[in-house]
Amino acid sequence: MSPSLGDWKTRLLAAPAAVSKFAPWVMWAAYAGKATLGASIILPPDVETGGTFQLAFVTSGTYRPTASSIATYNAYVTAAAKAAGLDVINGQQITWSAIVSTGTVDARDNAVQMAPVYNLNQELVTPDAGGLWDSFTHILQNPIDVTEKGDELFYEFVWTGTDQNGKALPYYAMGSPFLVGFGEASGQFTNWVSAGSYPGTFPLHLYALSSPIIAAVVPEPTSLVVLFSGTILTAVVYRLRKN
Repeated sequence: MSPSLGDWKTRLLAAPAAVSKFAPWVMWAAYAGKATLGASIILPPDVETGGTFQLAFVTSGTYRPTASSIATYNAYVTAAAKAAGLDVINGQQITWSAIVSTGTVDARDNAVQMAPVYNLNQELVTPDAGGLWDSFTHILQNPIDVTEKGDELFYEFVWTGTDQNGKALPYYAMGSPFLVGFGEASGQFTNWVSAGSYPGTFPLHLYALSSPIIAAVVPEPTSLVVLFSGTILTAVVYRLRKN
């Protein structure tokens, strides 16, 4: 005769050694589900499954634009995205690029925009490929004013070294010795990227643009945790039955 549910409960409580043997795996399953997907399931409501979109954010931290290498700025925004769990979105590995221009690399070539762009509030910034660089005729529908942490910045300045066409500002690109061009995070006209210039000794925020992301249905982390935990619990019960 098979033990009742009450019997199994009694045996589980009476066998801490057996349960504790599997406890680390239950903990790992919960951690893996959280760490792999975390809060990085982002599906803008107006993007159909299978469609492609990009994300943009403004960094919560600030940086001085003294480097002339584009790789320095890409590394900075990539680290910010990774710390916020945005290196994997919808199960896809994401590359982040700084929307900045140096003396040798234009922002439009470093941060290539080929799909609709949304900020991290999932608000549409521009629906058109290349729309970031056509702000004379296409006003941004929403500003890039949300940080990687989900906070909104109001009227904060952002280093870009870039003009409204995505090209390096002559004499004002990132790494310039005197003045560097900046934009305004709350801006929706050309001022989002080109609002003026400041001495490069000031630390300001940076913009980041993701690689294209495919809108796909991804299991919630909690579902994965339940699946893994259920599997481990089944193994525990099976072991107890054998004993």
